[in-house]
Amino acid sequence: MLSMIRPRLSYANVMATVAMFLALGGTSLAVAQEPDEPASERSAESTETSDAQGAEEVDAVRIAVRDGLDASTDEGSLEVTVSAKCEESEILTGGGVRTIDADGSKPVVQSSHPSSDDPRTWTAIVANANGNGKVTAVAYALCASG
Repeated sequence: MLSMIRPRLSYANVMATVAMFLALGGTSLAVAQEPDEPASERSAESTETSDAQGAEEVDAVRIAVRDGLDASTDEGSLEVTVSAKCEESEILTGGGVRTIDADGSKPVVQSSHPSSDDPRTWTAIVANANGNGKVTAVAYALCASG
């Protein structure tokens, strides 16, 4: 039995097997540890700040996900622009867009970025690549408050 395994036993095969077990172990650990609260309500405790100039001490940061209104292309229309906005007391830290295709449409995200007009708004443009049916898109903003 060992004589059959020995010719196939190389450093690369052993390292690949070890890497696979480490990856599967980390994934199963992440799946097994479910969060106590939803992501939109989770807060992260900060560590002590350095003595760098302009640094402020922050006790906790709350991250919220703000969804914008959904918008759809008209039949045969090629693109739709959507946006989501943080509240006055929040800072935009990121964002994105979700797309829904219907009736044979093919949604393609052309851009997804902070708005140049408002620093608290995330804007996205979604195109209908084949022009068939309607594309619906919803922008979301990741907003932080402390």
